[in-house]
Amino acid sequence: MFEALAAYANMGDTPEDRRRFRLMYPDFFPTTSSGWTRPGFQHLADWMYAFADEWAKGMADVRLPAGRRMLPPLLWYRNRLRAVWSRNDQHGYNLTTLYGLEKEAQDIAREHPGDVETDALASPILTPGQPVDPAKHNTVGGLPRGRPVINGVTGEIRWEFGCPLQEAVYDLMQARWRAKVCPQCGRFFIAAKTAQKVCSARCSDDAKRGRALTYWNETGKNKRRAKARTK
Repeated sequence: MFEALAAYANMGDTPEDRRRFRLMYPDFFPTTSSGWTRPGFQHLADWMYAFADEWAKGMADVRLPAGRRMLPPLLWYRNRLRAVWSRNDQHGYNLTTLYGLEKEAQDIAREHPGDVETDALASPILTPGQPVDPAKHNTVGGLPRGRPVINGVTGEIRWEFGCPLQEAVYDLMQARWRAKVCPQCGRFFIAAKTAQKVCSARCSDDAKRGRALTYWNETGKNKRRAKARTK
């Protein structure tokens, strides 16, 4: 699922971007039936994509103070993943949120108000799988809450999550060095080796050309100037 995780981190804001991702990874978000027949509420994945489309029609241009944006859960969680991927998550707020431990994430935000800056979450009152009363919700944006599972024989404690997104994030954190951001094109990618710095052969070639051009314009220029003086 690392490929799907990278695709989600790189997903754009447009409806076309969302539709393309959903076609490629239809089970990335929870698809357990909510028991509701209303279109857009049949399961959590259905709700996340449907609400993102509604957001695009009326709220996409809403801007908040200090440059913050009002985002639907689909894009809000994507930005939490981007923060974790780029190691911009000093207190673990974004990672805790992705694991579905959103109450704990809110505690982190309250403890470090100046260090945890996020976009605002736009979310309707009704969320599939949650009580109608918002005060009884155990999640803020919709992702199921992760829970520890104890093996009664070995005593081992493992974590159980409700969707591939969370499972992939947890697995990636066990080999965190693999989560890298390409300095050439800015894409989030999964590294195959610790020494890998760019996401593709194309970016590698571009980086080489850039270094050669820098050498020509800086070091090479000084050498040519010194050579001309000698002549």
